[in-house]
Amino acid sequence: MRARQLVCGIWSLCFMFCLFCIFLHQTTAKRKLKFVSLVFRHGDHTPQEIFPTDKHKEIARQQGYGQLTKLGIQQQYELGQYMRRRYSHFLSLVYKQCEIYVQSTDCDHTLMSAQACLAGLYPPTQGQIWNPRILWQPIPVHTVPLSQDNLLYLPFSHCPKHKELLRETFATRDFQRQFKHYKQFLKFLATHTGYPLKKLTSERIWKLSDTLQYEDTNNYTLPVWATHGVRTKLIKLSELLLQAEFGFHKQMQKSRLQGGTLLKTILKHILDARKPSYHQKMVMYSTHAATIAALQMALNVFNGKLPPHSACHFFELYQEKNGQYTIEMYYRNNSMREPHPLTLPGCKFRCPLERFTHLVSPILVPYWTREFQPEKLLELQSLLSSSVRMGVIQLPNLSRILCFSFHIILILLQQTAAARELKFVVVLFRHGDRTPIVNFPTDLHKESEWPQGFGQLTKTGMQQLFELGQYMRKRYSSFLNSTYNRQEFYIQSTDYDRTIMSAQSYLSGLFPPTSSQIWNPELLWQPIPVHIFQKTTEQRLNFPLPNCPRFDELQHETQTSKEFQNRIQPYMDFLQTMAVNTGFELNHLKILDNFQLWNTYDTLHCEGIHNYTLPVWATADVINKMEKLAELSLLSLFGVYKTEEKSRLQGGVLVNIILNSIKQAVNSSTPRKMEVYSAHDTTVGALQIALNIFNGKLPPYAACQFFELYKESNGQYSIEMHYRNDTSKDPYLLTLPGCTSSCPLEKFAELVSPVITENWSKECGKKDKMKDIFIGFNVAVGLLSIFNLVLLYLLYHYGLCRRRNNYQDI
Repeated sequence: MRARQLVCGIWSLCFMFCLFCIFLHQTTAKRKLKFVSLVFRHGDHTPQEIFPTDKHKEIARQQGYGQLTKLGIQQQYELGQYMRRRYSHFLSLVYKQCEIYVQSTDCDHTLMSAQACLAGLYPPTQGQIWNPRILWQPIPVHTVPLSQDNLLYLPFSHCPKHKELLRETFATRDFQRQFKHYKQFLKFLATHTGYPLKKLTSERIWKLSDTLQYEDTNNYTLPVWATHGVRTKLIKLSELLLQAEFGFHKQMQKSRLQGGTLLKTILKHILDARKPSYHQKMVMYSTHAATIAALQMALNVFNGKLPPHSACHFFELYQEKNGQYTIEMYYRNNSMREPHPLTLPGCKFRCPLERFTHLVSPILVPYWTREFQPEKLLELQSLLSSSVRMGVIQLPNLSRILCFSFHIILILLQQTAAARELKFVVVLFRHGDRTPIVNFPTDLHKESEWPQGFGQLTKTGMQQLFELGQYMRKRYSSFLNSTYNRQEFYIQSTDYDRTIMSAQSYLSGLFPPTSSQIWNPELLWQPIPVHIFQKTTEQRLNFPLPNCPRFDELQHETQTSKEFQNRIQPYMDFLQTMAVNTGFELNHLKILDNFQLWNTYDTLHCEGIHNYTLPVWATADVINKMEKLAELSLLSLFGVYKTEEKSRLQGGVLVNIILNSIKQAVNSSTPRKMEVYSAHDTTVGALQIALNIFNGKLPPYAACQFFELYKESNGQYSIEMHYRNDTSKDPYLLTLPGCTSSCPLEKFAELVSPVITENWSKECGKKDKMKDIFIGFNVAVGLLSIFNLVLLYLLYHYGLCRRRNNYQDI
């Protein structure tokens, strides 16, 4: 009987345990991670500023200010590897552009940090390996110029209201009580660093702390005065000033103006992630210590410590078993430990999304520009010999004389060549092979059939740009430094994944890490910053340039012009057939500047390259005719009719930028040797048509236009242009009409002047909005003044004032 009871008891316990396991499994299984947002600080970097008495000036000379170090690259790479482990069941194993978006401030060390982190997060596997020797793949990192960054580059310098709050903070009793302990210390710092006491601002204190930390970490000899105690006190002062910047006094108002702007963007992504149509899984931000501190103070979860290099704040959105959404926050400030869970005050750690949104709503500003009272933003100004030894062999007299003469000629030629020195290079290239931009109505293949979707760089494209980088390494081996030097080299790209990734692939071929730059022996790649212009603001690379009414008029005139009609008439029957085959309307296909025919040709071209089945009607003859029409599309876009006026509004803008960079290289002592632009076929076409050197052919993938500035033996400067559109041949030497192939700089500038405009907006027919606002304001003030004068006159003669005077007279 007892045995039976014992067996029943055991069975009951087992049954209860099984029910508990099933319940636990269901509970955990039904909880699903939906979205992640990350904000991390860059890795270890060189100082952003050397203090006046610092003896290690060579740091700036050798590596430049604010450059990511090998240690910093490794820190970010390991952060990426940690993310791969943490989100292995959430993120795809292979990179998918629809899943992740990465944004950085436009600083070298944050751009490089983002690239290094992505190298650890997405090592290429299987089908994504494009180069077996470099187990790395390019992934786009987006950015905006610092002057336009209203999201990540904190604290915002163009916010008068925040400056006013900061002045109030410094005057508060609470701040003064803590700051008084550092007044003598500041005098000590001023004495030993060489900075005037008034110049020791919060930003300079942070930079000074950063400099000493860098020199200590990298085994530089520290100044005698920079003891461990001094450095510790300097960190404490930095933390106090950081808290004053975003907290202490009227913290909520400060958060609305600073960290709340980033939180608002993160929360928008989180709210959007609930939609079934939302495919993005992760958004990453590569930023600074101040950004993380501002964000955490806005959330009231700041621990009072300076965020270390590679510190990372996580936001994770979960869908619970009951269908509700919750947010969890973590903070990783130590690579040896798991991230610390963070709890939003007023909520539990696993905070319901609605509750989270309600709690942070006081610091989210609907229209932050109004609250900022922004000052006028300043425009970010663009920054813009081998010898041969020969010996003489003893030969018979006649031969010796001939050889001597020949030797003299060679020496003269050598001296002439040696006297001609390459000074500066500008390079513009088209991105590499990519997937189609769009498909046409009757296309056999949909976007889902392309692994990365439309408009993405392929493995072939990566290899093409890598080889272009290798070619340029050989071409400029005696001109460019063998190792990457940010003072010599600068690269910009349009804000498209394919151009950013092309730029990164190109750099991996141009600057493979050597000797001291190798940070990982198993990965012969190094991050190099690619600077980017937003689609909405760039006026130099993304052609045709938008928002130009006069250019739109010229395009309409072109389509009806005799010059254009003579070229398109032979293709009218073909276009009618193509309308039936592609599903487009004939009237739309005839208008070549709407890109329908060009894009259709491009789609078939991409499908053919990648062995996709083409429609039966897409024969070699048909595709050849479509190519001719695509070439006519490009030519008519920037030429055919009133080419010079079109060029002033389009390609001439880029000609002017390149010419200014070349002139700056002549007139300044800056060490910049090369500027590179990663762009599109329309960019190359617009530039070449403006220069009247276009060959009528569509620029192929990785096509490259070179501008080389030489200093001649007589001290004069000349420009040579080369065009590389075939990897099996050396670049073609191009000649500007009206000049020689080696064109004197002054003559070059004179010849291109007709396509350069001094006021692009005015020639485009755009109205000056600011001028209209000022005129309207002045008119309003004038009318108001007149109204006041009339009112005063009426009051004086007919109002109370007049009657009172009459009463006094009586």
